[in-house]
Amino acid sequence: NQATRNRVSQLAGIGALAGGLVWSLAISPPDKHMVSTAYLLVGFGLASLALSVTSALEAHVRLPPVTALGRNPLLMYMLSGVAILPVRTWVDPELTLWQAWTWGAGILVGCAAVAWFLDRKKWYLKL
Repeated sequence: NQATRNRVSQLAGIGALAGGLVWSLAISPPDKHMVSTAYLLVGFGLASLALSVTSALEAHVRLPPVTALGRNPLLMYMLSGVAILPVRTWVDPELTLWQAWTWGAGILVGCAAVAWFLDRKKWYLKL
């Protein structure tokens, strides 16, 4: 049942996020470069919560851009990697949080637009 899976995902996300935060305060801080356990728990918790929110939304509201991103995931992953290169090269590394979110949202919207276009044309990258 979808509602049960969504609830389990929410509980797992909350548990992992809380565990990661407690772990980071008590033992070691989250460190992306060394891939600490706190980083993995917090990352899993946030991803699980985002997935459950998206799943709950899609049950009530049709989200074509999200569906289109999921139909061509490898191509969207490669496109986002290429799209971030100019940002890393030309943009000031001392961005404010608002500027960083704006760049990230712009790249996400651009990738979603390309994914939506490819989905409308029924063009999919398959390996």
